[in-house]
Amino acid sequence: MTSPVQQLRRLPARPVGVVLEAIEQIRQARRDDWTLPLVSLFLTNGATIRGEYLSGHELGTAQASILLRTVQVAQSDASSPGFNAEPNDARPNDVRWNLGLDVTYIPVANISALTLHHTPDTIARLSFGAVRERSGEAPSRLELERRLRALTDWVRAEVGCDVTATIAWEAFPRGDTALLDLGALIADLRLVLGGFAADDLGRAALRESLQSIVVNVGEAAAVTLQSGELRYTVGLDGMETRLFDSQELRRVLAARL
Repeated sequence: MTSPVQQLRRLPARPVGVVLEAIEQIRQARRDDWTLPLVSLFLTNGATIRGEYLSGHELGTAQASILLRTVQVAQSDASSPGFNAEPNDARPNDVRWNLGLDVTYIPVANISALTLHHTPDTIARLSFGAVRERSGEAPSRLELERRLRALTDWVRAEVGCDVTATIAWEAFPRGDTALLDLGALIADLRLVLGGFAADDLGRAALRESLQSIVVNVGEAAAVTLQSGELRYTVGLDGMETRLFDSQELRRVLAARL
């Protein structure tokens, strides 16, 4: 089992806007108000705002903004060394995170840096595929081939193009980890391709660009789309496989369609 510190060391650097999109996904996945992401935002004017991330608007665009339930800071707290220190162990009922009923709307263009607190349960979403959440029983190779067949059947029916899909099984390490990751990869492909196929323009772009899907192994995770072939290379570090997450996969494909 990889420790949280080892997982943190795998996190890739990403622009603030991209990280906020990942935080928005975390927020959407959580149903308990007490576990909404806690962030510290460092603004371009030198100010710092801390609070509970509530929502994002038009993230990824020039008009992007976010909404925080902001910390209420008493004068004595603000002047104490304990408050100025990063509250890595803080919870919403901690004096340093005295959350009231005030909210703050912040343009993303005004944010120069951010800290996301309590990261152990969010590392996978922040890693963009470098760290995967793995759970449940690993599917068999036969089951994965069936899922891959279902994916190509869906592409033919919804997009209107004949697509083949293959996995270079001989290159993959044996064991449950690789099988679980391949299951996640197929699910991510279905999710991302489904997003592109949501309208006529997207379906037309896929028909022009996509003829085959090839999944293989290399030193680093990579995705290419050339001459009709979508090649998804799974990164391999020893016996550990590494994937893109769906957000990063969508971003890569959008630049190539």
